[in-house]
Amino acid sequence: MQANDAQMTATAVEETAVARKVYRRLSWFLVLLFICSYLDRINISFAALTMNKDLGLTATMYGLAGSMFYVAYVLAEIPSNMRARSAS
Repeated sequence: MQANDAQMTATAVEETAVARKVYRRLSWFLVLLFICSYLDRINISFAALTMNKDLGLTATMYGLAGSMFYVAYVLAEIPSNMRARSAS
């Protein structure tokens, strides 16, 4: 029984080491992706400063358009993730 406990402990230690290594290698990349995503989201707000006046959009119309882009993104993202998961 003790050999089985020692083997389980060694496996748990190895799993923890692998998880830490994966975290160390992926965390910087995920932060970089988050920054790019944030810049992409605020980019439309910078464009809105002049775009709204040029197109004659009110704040309500701009908000509605932004919401429609978000809803379309969500509606397309869920099926694409489900398809990618089922393909693998």
